[in-house]
Amino acid sequence: MSKTIRHLLLLAYLPFVTASCGSEPSNAEATETDGGADAGPDASMTVCQNRDWSFEILDDRSLAGYGASIVIDASGGTTIASARSTGLAGDIVIAERRSGETWQVADLTNTGTHAPYTDMLIDDNGVVHLAFHDVLDGFLRHAHRTSSDAWQIDDIKDTVSVGGIPSIAPDGAGVAIAHVDLQSAISDPFDLRLTRIAPGAPPDTSIVDTRTASPWGILGLDLIRVSDGFALVYPYSDGSGNSKYDLSFLRRHDDGVVELSFIEPLSEQTVPESPKLVALSEGRFVAVYSAYGPEGGVDPTVGGVWRAVSQDGITWTKELMAPIGPCELDVALVGGEQVVVVATSHGVKQAERLHILSGPADGAWDHQEVPVSVGVALRPAIAMDAEGTVRVPFMAYSAGDTHLAYGEGRCRE
Repeated sequence: MSKTIRHLLLLAYLPFVTASCGSEPSNAEATETDGGADAGPDASMTVCQNRDWSFEILDDRSLAGYGASIVIDASGGTTIASARSTGLAGDIVIAERRSGETWQVADLTNTGTHAPYTDMLIDDNGVVHLAFHDVLDGFLRHAHRTSSDAWQIDDIKDTVSVGGIPSIAPDGAGVAIAHVDLQSAISDPFDLRLTRIAPGAPPDTSIVDTRTASPWGILGLDLIRVSDGFALVYPYSDGSGNSKYDLSFLRRHDDGVVELSFIEPLSEQTVPESPKLVALSEGRFVAVYSAYGPEGGVDPTVGGVWRAVSQDGITWTKELMAPIGPCELDVALVGGEQVVVVATSHGVKQAERLHILSGPADGAWDHQEVPVSVGVALRPAIAMDAEGTVRVPFMAYSAGDTHLAYGEGRCRE
């Protein structure tokens, strides 16, 4: 394993994020549609502003809670995937609560070799799909829950170490997964790849970023399906060793044509993290992400939640929505074109609180700070159910250890 890969894995497994380099790409879909993020079970719902919150620990084992993702099924049942560290790698843990029942937590894997990034969705048939990555053999893994309620795990054996930092989206009767080829870091820049998985057919993998250097997906990656193909948002490094990053937006049309634009230009002053992407009507897009400092700026005490809006996927207008410092975040698209964003500060501003932002995707947002009772909140995911209840799994740091925590914000009557 190269020094580069070892360095990335060590950063990924820091138990608290005083020197974090990013967040995992958890789309947090209730049902992911062409809109990306969380399209929500009812497009007519409105986002409430006043909620009563409760918190609990779901997995109290040591070093639990990494890389959480969440889905909500049609009956209101919740499935959360996360990782528990056992060294440089760990195991995937599934926490489930059927409607009206209590939480059940069990290990999906037991090899101790899986990276701390998961992403999930529920397809039109109610089947849960999960993407993750095995560090030891390098394979991208796609799991889905069968009709017997068991999990089937398939290896995507394209080349060695192709599965890093996966983000999953629907693709007709199948799914598509964007991921970073960590193996190429040994002698070449990273590759950004797209693997399409259709029932009864072998996986089809292609490289979608053909620049001389490819994205450092450790800072996050988000894939959504749009009407004529796919759209992705991800940080990119020029590979010069000067810590220059941009935030790239890529459209891959079904006919193979690729279009690339830049939300943040290549700069040593900007460190974008945790990007999430939403597709709106009439070809508009909204990207939500963390960046150090106003208009960039590497001062680790400033920055926060940024939003970029584009009418055409080419030109972007940026705005700082919450100046909470470097952060990790996730987005749910609900109620037509409204969003709910959860963010947690890291580094010198990490705290026992969640930041909840909500409003029209490209309009004004309300910002509320929610105190957390179970420790410092890190690496959150989000989904909203049909009643407007916000559900947030996250990693709770307390007394030198981490656990998988869960928060629920119910609309106040």
